[in-house]
Amino acid sequence: MTPRAVFQRYEQIRRRLPSSHRIPACPSKPPEHVPDLDALSGHFDVFVFDAFGVLNVGEQAIHGAVQRFEALQSMGKRLYILTNSASYEKDSLIAKFRRLGFNVDAENIISSREVMIHNLSTSGIFSDSAIESLGVINVCNLADFPANLRYESISGKGDYRQTVAENERFQQADGYIFLSAAHWNADAQAELLVHLKRNPKPVYVGNPDLVAPREGCFSLEPGYYAHELLDQTECPVEFFGKPFQNTFSYAIAKIKEKNALQSLDRILMLGDTLHTDILGALASGIKTALVTDHGSYAGQDVSTYISESEIVPDYILPSI
Repeated sequence: MTPRAVFQRYEQIRRRLPSSHRIPACPSKPPEHVPDLDALSGHFDVFVFDAFGVLNVGEQAIHGAVQRFEALQSMGKRLYILTNSASYEKDSLIAKFRRLGFNVDAENIISSREVMIHNLSTSGIFSDSAIESLGVINVCNLADFPANLRYESISGKGDYRQTVAENERFQQADGYIFLSAAHWNADAQAELLVHLKRNPKPVYVGNPDLVAPREGCFSLEPGYYAHELLDQTECPVEFFGKPFQNTFSYAIAKIKEKNALQSLDRILMLGDTLHTDILGALASGIKTALVTDHGSYAGQDVSTYISESEIVPDYILPSI
């Protein structure tokens, strides 16, 4: 998908995304352009980073991102990574960001997977007697999931040849969890659509992103396939991750546990996508900065996208 096609698809599904009182019909204040985070470091106590397109692209840290992260830490700023990467449990995420050079621990990382597990546990979904088994589309283990349920995974590790159509236990699941699209494809999606059109079941999506920026391309993410399910079936679909408020509410609560914040205006969300990072943060009442050089809008005229979507960040910067 091209950046324009991705943007247009987000606009098509806009009715399913959060709205915000901070988004006027005719924005009166344009975003402030700044060269980098050095210009904003004195204005905020807490910095919340999206990962892809802000800290890294694929498996490579963006030039200067590690140094900026370290500089903010040395100033006593509280730093968090709020990621829609739901494929891996917390320990794997910590290892990934450390491998990229970022000095992080469990407290610094909040993932949509973590939010989903928390919400499905507190809402009773994981203990609902009507749900005995869940089909999971994933690429790693489920060690952090409750042990009281039966999980039937479809992954890319050897057993992916056993597709949706051939996997009877997967079809018989009481609901589905979509964590990763790394090994998903159009054929598997078509088979799942056939099944869910006949037998609508709840679907819980741990990554609402339509795409993620990789080295030279976009990868399709669970949100892309989940919105297709919403378009073509009667399945109830619940999203966990940016821009949805279950995720921002969870993150803000975690931040407040560790920081004596008097105002949400002291928190800055940095992201590369208007419809996820910026929209979700605006709806939550925290400040926003759009990073333009490495992610969804690399090489694009972001002013056009801002005008068309009327999602207006507080700041724009090329890189952190």
